[in-house]
Amino acid sequence: MECELHKIEAELCESHIIPKFVYDWMKKTGTGRFRRLGTLNSPIQDGIKKYMLCKDCEEKFSKYEKWFSEKVFNPYINNSESVVKNENELKYFVVSVLWRILKLFKDDGNNYNFKIELNKAEIEWRKYLLNDIPISIHKNFHLILIDSDCWIEEKSDFYFTRAVDIEIAENENLSFVYAKFSRFILIGEIIGFIESSFQNSNITIENEFRLSNQKINEPLIIEFFRSRVSNIKGFDDLSEKQKKKNTEYYKSKLDSLKETDYMRILKKYL
Repeated sequence: MECELHKIEAELCESHIIPKFVYDWMKKTGTGRFRRLGTLNSPIQDGIKKYMLCKDCEEKFSKYEKWFSEKVFNPYINNSESVVKNENELKYFVVSVLWRILKLFKDDGNNYNFKIELNKAEIEWRKYLLNDIPISIHKNFHLILIDSDCWIEEKSDFYFTRAVDIEIAENENLSFVYAKFSRFILIGEIIGFIESSFQNSNITIENEFRLSNQKINEPLIIEFFRSRVSNIKGFDDLSEKQKKKNTEYYKSKLDSLKETDYMRILKKYL
């Protein structure tokens, strides 16, 4: 099979789309199992994976994932007031995640409005990841930090602090590649944003990132978040029998989970 980064025949590894360290953290700080958006009544054991990369490319991506985990993810999870420095490794990590999502979705049969631009972005991002060729067109990437306080609407905490979510988001005027995991949002602009859509989040521009000075000014992005939060509210759509079963399960875990990040968020829903 062909490595989707090198474009050469090779034995492929089964690659996580969202890096494995995210799921390891979710298991460690939760029940040991988690749920995919839209299927909240069906626990899963791991994140989405695809045979995508050869061993060399997988190891290259892993090096940047390790850097992000140690230098950004863990420090910020432990202290949301910490500052994220915009080092070279950060851009590579962000583009590598968004490129994987773009590869996963862009040819999935959906009739994307901006398929030509998505194809162009995939090529640009791949050349950057493979040979460090500068990205000239689809070059705006955003790192948005989140804390544990609800900032969209009631009971959005679980989505913004615990959920993993990936998508190519579009309407007739706007297109972007989206990743949400733990307390981080990554956005790769395809088309339609204006300069004022985001504040202090652009990896191409900022020297550092801090929660206190970031802001999203684009109403369509806020509405997109609300639509994604509605998937988490699937808890409310379960049958009474399912709700009772889930509530009993989590209450039985109170002693072992009471100090965890997961239970601190989940107890708002019980």
